[in-house]
Amino acid sequence: MIWHADYDHDLARITRSSVRFAGSSSCYTGSPSQTRLNQPLRSYHSSQDIFAAGTDTSAITTEWAMAELINHPAILRRAREEIDSVVGRSRLVDESDVPNLPYLQAIVKETLRLHPAVPLNFRGCTRDCRVGGYDVPAGTKLFVNNWAIGRDPAHWGEPLGFRPERFWEGGDGAGVDVRGQHFRLLPFGRGRRSCPGASLALHVVQGALAAMVQCFEWKVEGGRVDMEEGEGLTLPRARPLVCQPVARLDTLPVAVGRA
Repeated sequence: MIWHADYDHDLARITRSSVRFAGSSSCYTGSPSQTRLNQPLRSYHSSQDIFAAGTDTSAITTEWAMAELINHPAILRRAREEIDSVVGRSRLVDESDVPNLPYLQAIVKETLRLHPAVPLNFRGCTRDCRVGGYDVPAGTKLFVNNWAIGRDPAHWGEPLGFRPERFWEGGDGAGVDVRGQHFRLLPFGRGRRSCPGASLALHVVQGALAAMVQCFEWKVEGGRVDMEEGEGLTLPRARPLVCQPVARLDTLPVAVGRA
């Protein structure tokens, strides 16, 4: 990533510059040189945390989506037919195609409903309040159970079933957005403290999933994927998804003469 490489280069330059002052009397904790070094270090580690959080949760969501598609071959076939009808087989699907792939978008929504990468949202109560008949004092740490909300039978028909079409017109999820506009689906949280990378995450997951569906058939030993969940602050699979890709296009389109 060019931006990341440039930042690493600048950080190394600032570090070398600060080290040159190590023998001077002004080099102590809180000195200008130390402050000059600490600021980019803090920014660097913050950016690393953001990259790690974004890539980890996006990978988890993509893995769950593929597992569901493998276990539901009719849905996988329908997604592939949609991509073939919109994109064709002479080029690779790209981000500009996604708005024209409503079934693919519904698959990602349904994956986020059943398998939110972050099952719990954290909040702090700033003042005394009453919620659902419970007194909540100021300073209380609150957890919003995204996993349970997405499986609530009061809001979702067949809540444990994988049915992307529920998000189409006439379904119980029609018009429901994943960015926090509806309280029955909160994979990215809601409000000012919702996930700042929601748009990027959707972009990454939809693009990766579309490419994998378009380019390959997928086979697994035994013909079915185990859907046991793992443990953690994120919601990984208990065991990694192991499957065999088989190219379905005679020749993948490759740009010739381009860097």
